[in-house]
Amino acid sequence: MEASKPPWRVTASRYVVDTRHLRLREDTIELPDGTIVEGYFVRESRGFVVIFALTPDNRVVLVRQYKHGIGRVVLELPHTPGLRLLDASRYRSRFTQEDLGHSDPAPPRAGL
Repeated sequence: MEASKPPWRVTASRYVVDTRHLRLREDTIELPDGTIVEGYFVRESRGFVVIFALTPDNRVVLVRQYKHGIGRVVLELPHTPGLRLLDASRYRSRFTQEDLGHSDPAPPRAGL
């Protein structure tokens, strides 16, 4: 962002959806040139941890996950919503062992 231009200013804000699966906010914003934009939607994340697990022979571990929005099963990296970053190492170790059936002999490390 250029230092000479001020950031957008939020003049009004309200949550239109606030569930455990989705948090959606509707803002009215004022742009640096004074233009007012109503109905600017922001999807807020409650946080999540993604695991990039490798097997001993350097294969990436993926999980099959049904995605209701597209109505299909897809392959993706294992992840979980709503964990604090401090819990990432502990989750990685437990998840690879219990949920994926892979042992994790290395000490857990969290990467950002």
